[in-house]
Amino acid sequence: MRCLSCRETSLVQVFRLDAAPFADRLLDDQSDLVEEPRAPLDLRICPNCLLLQLVDAPTPQFLFGAPYSYLSGTSHSLHTHQQRLADELMAGRKSGNQTLVVEIAANDGSLLEAFRDRGARVLGIEPTPIPGSIARERGIEIIDEFFNESLAEQLAADGMRANIVLANNVLAHVPDPASFVRGLKKLLQTDGTISIEVAWVGDMIQRGAFDTVYHQHRCYFSLIALEPLIVRSGLSLRSVEIIPLQGASLRLTLDHGGAPDRSVDRVRREEAERELNRTDTYVTFGKTALETAGKIRNFIRRLKESNARVAAYGAAAKGTTLLHAAELGRAEIDYVVDKNPQKVGRFMPGNGIPIRPTEVLENDLPDYTLLLAWNYVDEIVVQEAKYIERGGRLILPIPSPRIVP
Repeated sequence: MRCLSCRETSLVQVFRLDAAPFADRLLDDQSDLVEEPRAPLDLRICPNCLLLQLVDAPTPQFLFGAPYSYLSGTSHSLHTHQQRLADELMAGRKSGNQTLVVEIAANDGSLLEAFRDRGARVLGIEPTPIPGSIARERGIEIIDEFFNESLAEQLAADGMRANIVLANNVLAHVPDPASFVRGLKKLLQTDGTISIEVAWVGDMIQRGAFDTVYHQHRCYFSLIALEPLIVRSGLSLRSVEIIPLQGASLRLTLDHGGAPDRSVDRVRREEAERELNRTDTYVTFGKTALETAGKIRNFIRRLKESNARVAAYGAAAKGTTLLHAAELGRAEIDYVVDKNPQKVGRFMPGNGIPIRPTEVLENDLPDYTLLLAWNYVDEIVVQEAKYIERGGRLILPIPSPRIVP
């Protein structure tokens, strides 16, 4: 077992969940549970470069195959963020198709659509069939391959070096992050800009958000772990900020040779204060994670013992891990609701809980709804105002189960 970044071999175990189902591999029928593939979630920390990572995860080709159904365009808050990002990165840029924007893991094309609306020429790289087909319906050109150095070299040779490269919420998914970043460098124009967003491990640890660990997420990044990757690639870190997205994320801006601004030192200090430079910080997080899973299990089972009806909100990837770790299934959760039409009518991996449209909540009125997509709690509270007004209660599971608002 070698570190995905520095190749260190003595990785320290943080926690392990055996026989975990694969997030986002939704079931077409409850009978599919019989032959459903599973694999351990073995989370470890590298004592050398402090990259938190999964070991022995399946290949991207398996994880992001035909069943993958996450769509980035279904969240209102994410849509708003995409519009702001496009405004910022296109400010001062040439329009009239003179600015080429390439997005790695373009998903359903919603972010590229925002750049196209601002006059850019856009290209998406998206290997998963369902999101990629939706992007094409939006009129976005899609290359249905996994991004790597070889593809970057091919695009550059074909005259497709980009003015702006977007890599939001994808770096954590790749089995060789160092090679991935080198590919970004090869794809970028001399005066171009790279924008990368990754979920921030500092927020994950503070919240106790163990449910963000699933097979698609190979790496869990701090700036401490990211900087060596960037330096070794030959790129320069210009800025970094902690943004309130997906809990909290790091947004990094890279280019071919600029100097870092003050934001870089600010985040370095923040991570030092949170002791993200200590291996035992991550080990403690692992112990707390398993304790929290037990608290969630006991909380829900006590409600069921009082004859309460419990549903869940969000057939999200993190929900798969949370339900598995807390040992919750059809005996405890009646159904999960979701806004994504690609998920409705299917069943959650690992337990076969049915997935229904969000409108069911207001009509069926379960006593409690467990927020699996807890990172969108403010958005959900607004959307489900009528359900709450009629007496429905929401359960926020992280960092410990409690009823909101």
